Amino acid sequence: MRNITKEINVFREFLLRNWGFFSFFNDTNRDSLEEEERLENWLEANWEIIVECEICTPNETLQHYGNGADMGMSSKIFSFRTNYSMIRCESKEGLLFDYLSTSNVDVNGYNFYQFVTKSGPNYYKSRAPFDYALLDKDGQEIMVEFDKLIYWIM
Repeated sequence: MRNITKEINVFREFLLRNWGFFSFFNDTNRDSLEEEERLENWLEANWEIIVECEICTPNETLQHYGNGADMGMSSKIFSFRTNYSMIRCESKEGLLFDYLSTSNVDVNGYNFYQFVTKSGPNYYKSRAPFDYALLDKDGQEIMVEFDKLIYWIM
């Protein structure tokens, strides 16, 4: 295991700094499904360039970011990579509050899925300010504050 918290935070900072540019080009008269696919492609491409290229060897790949890109047979942009790694999360301070279940949870063993923003009770959107991390473990999603986590590559 290797601590990649710095790289994950650099990616989040990139999203924040460039969100205005992306949303300007994506905020058109397209239908919402097309906008969502364009967003997922943009997120995945930048995830692979900023995070994967920094921490992976040429043959390694990380789990896709969020729903991944819509690339036909693959949810990855660089689909030629073969060794697949997950990003596990660990709490900096014990139990964390899950904003989906509204209860305290042990995040150890959960995989990072994507950054999100709280959008009403028990709901989130993949939009700035990306102040929460959506985590997954065996299909169970939780949403916790991103800065209370340590991120590890497995």
